[in-house]
Amino acid sequence: MNRLPLKRPTDSTGYAGPPNKVIRHEANVEEEEEEDQLKRLILIACDSVSEWSKDIQDVISSWRSLLEAGENLEPEQRKALLSKRLNSDVGVAQQANALFARYNALMVENAKAMSPSEFAKPEGWAKFQAISPILCHRPSTAIGLPVQILYDGFRKFMLNISRTDLQITPEARRAAAVLCWSMGDSFEDKTGRSDAIDQALGPMFLGWTYLHEPQRHAGHAFGFVDRAPLRDYLIGLLAVNELEFTSDSSDGYMRMARIYDLYARSMCSRLTSNRLGAYLAAGVPAFLVVIQGPILMICGGFYDGRMTIVEPLMDGIMMFRDYTGEREEDLARILTALKVGHEELLALAKQPEPQPPTVTFPPCTPRLYQECCLFDSTEVADLRFKECLAQDASGAVNRLIFLATLHRKLTSPPIEDVIVKIVPKYGAEVHQYLAAEGLAPKLYAFSHLEGAPTAHIMERLPSQWITLHNLETSDPHVLDEHSQKIGIVLRRVLALLKDKGFVHGDFRPNNIMIDRDTLENEGVAEVKIVNFDWSGKANKALYPCSRDRTIFWPAGLPGGPIEQDDDTMLFQSWWHHTF
Repeated sequence: MNRLPLKRPTDSTGYAGPPNKVIRHEANVEEEEEEDQLKRLILIACDSVSEWSKDIQDVISSWRSLLEAGENLEPEQRKALLSKRLNSDVGVAQQANALFARYNALMVENAKAMSPSEFAKPEGWAKFQAISPILCHRPSTAIGLPVQILYDGFRKFMLNISRTDLQITPEARRAAAVLCWSMGDSFEDKTGRSDAIDQALGPMFLGWTYLHEPQRHAGHAFGFVDRAPLRDYLIGLLAVNELEFTSDSSDGYMRMARIYDLYARSMCSRLTSNRLGAYLAAGVPAFLVVIQGPILMICGGFYDGRMTIVEPLMDGIMMFRDYTGEREEDLARILTALKVGHEELLALAKQPEPQPPTVTFPPCTPRLYQECCLFDSTEVADLRFKECLAQDASGAVNRLIFLATLHRKLTSPPIEDVIVKIVPKYGAEVHQYLAAEGLAPKLYAFSHLEGAPTAHIMERLPSQWITLHNLETSDPHVLDEHSQKIGIVLRRVLALLKDKGFVHGDFRPNNIMIDRDTLENEGVAEVKIVNFDWSGKANKALYPCSRDRTIFWPAGLPGGPIEQDDDTMLFQSWWHHTF
């Protein structure tokens, strides 16, 4: 890990900043003992297996070397041995598979120990993200909930940086001027660039401090954050500074993602609920300042107790001079918004956590949208999220769809399980139209906040409702017997849409729900259409830019308009093929 020198710069105002300070913490002894015990158990299991297939002898040899050498191995040797992973699908005995599972568990523990500098290299984060991912969009599948629906300060920051009427502070204008006049220069190392950054940002943030080291995590992981405003605790703002992108340079964004991961987990493990209780309960939110060469980017970091989420809050800005002064003005606005956001976090840190908490938030659920407006009513109801319904085994989120409870205050039922979809665009008008005909789940309410996608709250269908696709897979004979009845209802849906000039856009078996009990017991085809994300008026609603290429879509191009007959063409393409 390269450390910045501890020289303190001064500027024209005489600012020299606070005394140098390096914060260190002891390793977590309990985690070290737990890992040692795991190693011993694995070695015992290894001795209990007498024969191995020839194709994994090399892996077993490396594995034994790792376990027997222990701490005597150099870090590079340890990493080389760990890179040889045992798979559980090589056709060996069940006893061996259990052993493989233990070994892979050890790999997960080792992944937790990767330092930010190692993580900042492509070969480092690629390995780490395959085992214990930080949801930071790299790779593109490692995506969590949008941070602006997890902590409201991130949403406000994103709004503030686009507000032309935001009152920019003099200190932010001065800082922007210093950065725009200096960041375009060539720096031989990080020291010169860091001095200029300190002159700009030091006066803005009280306690601007050098070299904070988060608590060592999993016994031996560590990393330094280059700059941070330190009060009694490090709250809400971390900064890293990297040189220009070269083949040898670190990725500042990925380094910061790992630093925040260590920071958030160590804060939660070290502090009790009565110390920074409200801040910890809010998800340890932090603004993450990444400077790579002359580019500045501000990200949001959030920890939900299980997963770490890091996401850019803005596009990177080039800190260059220009004759119009627009870049300097934009940068000053960003720094003002950052100051406002950080002050809100400092205020949050001073608040005690309510005992007991008034609202609990399960992992991977939004912290916003606690109230919603009922359609066709002035009533405001409460919304409480229970779980994410589209989270994979790694913790990544495929779609923003949740199970929640709706708490009505004036109408009945007072409490009801509902489904919540959060999408940038939704065909609510089409959904309500079909729901009024009994051909879609009821659409109850919506919750909208400026700067965040709208949440749509709808009826949760009972368990006997399954998709047409699943019915075809599980009980094809039932579908064959009643296909004519189902086809009549689906053609009615298409006719109703056409009468109003509406399109669904994705009229496929996975978006068609069937009441299996009514179909089997009464011979009646009860059908409801779901997923109105692409729906709207014909020729105005648009296809997404990315579609499943294995589907026979109508002639409309990705990103292009959905035409009136596209639903019928799509329906006929799979209906006639199936029956």
